[in-house]
Amino acid sequence: MRLFILLFVFIVSSACSTPPYVHKVNQFNRLSDGFGQTVTDISLVTICYSKYSATPGEISKLALEECGRFGKSVNFIEQDYNVCPIITPTAAHYACVGEKASGESYDVQGISKGTLMNYDGIKFRY
Repeated sequence: MRLFILLFVFIVSSACSTPPYVHKVNQFNRLSDGFGQTVTDISLVTICYSKYSATPGEISKLALEECGRFGKSVNFIEQDYNVCPIITPTAAHYACVGEKASGESYDVQGISKGTLMNYDGIKFRY
């Protein structure tokens, strides 16, 4: 019984102190197709977090930074409890939107080298 209580206290206390992080599926799976290769583009990002140790702003910022590495912005999709480990039980799923920015196309409105968006057939950068 004491072992159960000690284990419970350990799990609860570790869940309160773990910072949010980007969950990368198959990151350590040597049999996956992209193992050991540099990621060149992403369409989804998952952030694992505990509601006791992270604010919504921190989670969104982390997702934006990850998608921003590829010149994209984010849209929140959903959250669930089936992906992340028990110390960070909540998974926030974001879609990375926009196209990779390139300095070669100048036929769009907005900021050059920004995120390329397509809204009703009108292309623009922001």
